[in-house]
Amino acid sequence: ISIAGNYTNTSGNLNCTGGTVTFVGNSSSIQMNGGLSWLFNNLTVSKTAGQTLTHSTGSFNIALNYSCTSGSFASTSAGTIALTGGGACSIAHAGAGTTTFNNIQLNKGAGIDVTSTTDWRVSGNYTNTAGDLLCSAGTVTWGGVAAQTLQINGGTAQFFNFTVAMSGGFTLTQNTGSFRIDGNYACTSGSFNSTVGAVTFGGGGASNISDTSAG
Repeated sequence: ISIAGNYTNTSGNLNCTGGTVTFVGNSSSIQMNGGLSWLFNNLTVSKTAGQTLTHSTGSFNIALNYSCTSGSFASTSAGTIALTGGGACSIAHAGAGTTTFNNIQLNKGAGIDVTSTTDWRVSGNYTNTAGDLLCSAGTVTWGGVAAQTLQINGGTAQFFNFTVAMSGGFTLTQNTGSFRIDGNYACTSGSFNSTVGAVTFGGGGASNISDTSAG
């Protein structure tokens, strides 16, 4: 299914058990205003260059893969995008645009992988409830305009490059569990505070730790 305009859900449930929903064309929005659950199987952003798909209200789930092949995706909703279901999935971004999740949750089956080799951003909270995040390349940037949390309640989280770029001097706090970084850690603005668990530097290559912020 291809959608060139806005998707609005005011009541009822969306349940895509197969196939791909692709958002194309100029800037548009996803608005989840009602209903009980919204599930995309595969979600693809393929907007015209320079155009953005904005997730502005509510929450939704993705069972398999998220990809942005052109344009940008920006979640500004106070809700959550959850990666759910029993199958392995991936997060992929290509092109000059950006992918920004606000609140994102991994709630896959035990031992199920969510893989990524590309750059993406988190502007809200990250929660790992079940399943494993495996970033073998690329950079995850934490760039909120308010305090953020990183919670590993189940499964594992393995990042490649990990960048903290908080606005206004805010702090990213790891308050549950442990995670691993296989590439570089950088803090360019704001602060990072690990209050529990461990941050482990792994991988087979050299890593850098840098902090150029005032935090």
